[in-house]
Amino acid sequence: MRIRLAVALVALLGGCATEPLATSGAESLTIDQASVVAALGDRVIVRGVASSPLAQTDERPTYEMELRTPDLITQSPGRVLTGALVRDGAVWVLPDGTLEHDDGRLIDRDVVPELSVDADGSALAYPRHTRAGGGVVVLDLQSGERRVVTGGLAVADRPLFLPDARLVVVGARASGISGIWITDPSGIAAPIPVTNAELRVGRPFGARFVPPPAYHASMRVEGSTLVYDDGRGEQRVTLPRGQ
Repeated sequence: MRIRLAVALVALLGGCATEPLATSGAESLTIDQASVVAALGDRVIVRGVASSPLAQTDERPTYEMELRTPDLITQSPGRVLTGALVRDGAVWVLPDGTLEHDDGRLIDRDVVPELSVDADGSALAYPRHTRAGGGVVVLDLQSGERRVVTGGLAVADRPLFLPDARLVVVGARASGISGIWITDPSGIAAPIPVTNAELRVGRPFGARFVPPPAYHASMRVEGSTLVYDDGRGEQRVTLPRGQ
């Protein structure tokens, strides 16, 4: 994945060196300010430097981002929490939790800025948390159908599409310990536990406890292994095969 992102960025930025791209909006981010957030085909999203959240709050950093194609650079709508590439453009999570398409369409509200897109850019997964609870939503970008795919879990977030189109999430049953689950993006089958499903609050964990991902951005798949940062170092979890 890192190699593909680097190749896509080099291709786009190499074109910029010989022929300036059209820019919609303000001055483009410079290369040393920007880093790749997502790549799909010949398009990438890059971001600038992070804001400085207030200390001792749950405020998240925001970024200026750009959608770059071989022909055009388009700025995000002000500072955003994150962005992702989909088949027909890009989507942004605004600081108030609003999820918008780059054409200005409102997609959803109360969205946690942890986005994952399937291999062909036709489905988007994201956590949605409200006072009534939270779960992971999968949006079919062609039909507009959205469905919660983490029924049975008290809370779930950090979605990641696998190459076989299954979805990894981090979640827990009521009174359970947060762990890794695999769920069906169609919402038909119940989530399947991979780690920590039998552990309970108030009982000894022992060696059975597997720390879940601390950061959504650290999650990646290598073959049949989920690799991530658990807050103390790299963790590797073997995923069950799909049916």
